Amino acid sequence: MPRLTDLARVRARLDRDPAWSAYAMGDLSPAFARYAEWHHSPDDEAVVLVYREFTEPIVFAIGPPERIGPLFAEIEADAITLQLQPDVMPRLAPRFVVEVTHPMWRMQLDVAAFSPPALTGVEPLTPADVDAIRELYADGDAAGEAPDFFAPSMLDAGLFFGVREAGTLVAAAGPHIVAPDMGICAIGNVYTRRDRRGRGYGQRVTAAVAAGAMARGVQTIVLNVRHRNAVARRVYERLGFVARVDFCEGFARRALAGEATAGR
Repeated sequence: MPRLTDLARVRARLDRDPAWSAYAMGDLSPAFARYAEWHHSPDDEAVVLVYREFTEPIVFAIGPPERIGPLFAEIEADAITLQLQPDVMPRLAPRFVVEVTHPMWRMQLDVAAFSPPALTGVEPLTPADVDAIRELYADGDAAGEAPDFFAPSMLDAGLFFGVREAGTLVAAAGPHIVAPDMGICAIGNVYTRRDRRGRGYGQRVTAAVAAGAMARGVQTIVLNVRHRNAVARRVYERLGFVARVDFCEGFARRALAGEATAGR
């Protein structure tokens, strides 16, 4: 199928499930649209996004699994990063073999229930803080907890926040995507240094990002959390976030000759 270039048609499909589609809807914004390619079934019921800003493109899909499956055959990539719902994962075969999966929750803020703590010690971060942010995130490398998708350009929106102790950054959070024209903010890169946890820093910096997005008129605010991270989920629930979608993050590679399974 030819790629779908009519972004109004893409948005019409994504609008039917804003919690699941929040990241993809943000990619319709001019700042991100140049990295996005859209594949679709003839009736637009199934849409697959291939987002190519990163080394391995991110693949997102919405629609009936049986209609999504054929669209995976159109993806030109040797490896892909996945954001897919569980019933769609087997449809990657025989084109791709899944090598890593992480069960996730997509959480959405109930803006009417937003209950932020006092933002004591929270300060905005700027492009001048890139090295400090990278040093903070490197603290999580050994435990496999470092944020996966930080890019310096994410500071340009002015919604990155942090907490310092004695001049050293010990917690940070910011938006993966903020697109007020689409009414979308996807919060990510939430991290507290391992020796400074239990002090409420993660809750504060997350709340600061959410409050900043709401001040810009954004009403759909989401974030992702792993199933196994029950502590973080409780932190987000106290702010007013609600688990909306069960999905998988992961990594898949192009199948070799004779391989026909999409999961291990």
